[in-house]
Amino acid sequence: GPVTKEFTECETFEEFFDSFKTQLEYYTRVFVYLCDRGQEMRGANFAKLVKTPFTDGCLEKGIPHDCGGPVYNYGVVETAGVPPTADSLTAIKKLVFDEKRISKETLVAALSANFEGYEKERQLLLNHAPKFGNDNDEADAMAVRVLDLFWTECGKYKSVRGDVYTGACSLLTGGIAYGRSMGAMPDGRFAGEPLGNSMGPRPGADRCGVTAMLNSVAKLPLHKGV
Repeated sequence: GPVTKEFTECETFEEFFDSFKTQLEYYTRVFVYLCDRGQEMRGANFAKLVKTPFTDGCLEKGIPHDCGGPVYNYGVVETAGVPPTADSLTAIKKLVFDEKRISKETLVAALSANFEGYEKERQLLLNHAPKFGNDNDEADAMAVRVLDLFWTECGKYKSVRGDVYTGACSLLTGGIAYGRSMGAMPDGRFAGEPLGNSMGPRPGADRCGVTAMLNSVAKLPLHKGV
């Protein structure tokens, strides 16, 4: 990936977020490249042979589903982990940069150790930084910022099927599988724990009821998805 400032070198949260943004932009480009190659392989092998005749546009064009036959040919990016990512960034901003209750070096060490020996810091991250899903403007604004950044970046690229990449959030149980391979996060999440599913908060992060959770989700730029 691109060379950016180490977390411990950043003097402000915005400086750190700029590094995060640079990395996200780079890996989005890698991601859509791999998606396109996979799309080409599926098209060459008629992977959706049964689905093709039942999709509007394919028979009319005489083109298979994965080769651009459908009326709509967007690339769809199923998106996982926005809430824990946003919660992690909120915790870093509040507890590391604003209030300086956890040093950058201590946070790095705690994450590397999966919080073993750092339960005090983990409790701070869990309980003293606002979390997405509680109708909290600070936490929700960070989730909006993260999702808008990612889906806007995806929309800069066109799928080999013919139209731009758009976001989606119908992961079902995907957040469980992705979480298994991920390390600890600054929102207080242990390594291997679920990321959460769809666009809802990470399990246990929402504590103010269903209405507050829905209010948080309603603030997200879901108009950029499908």
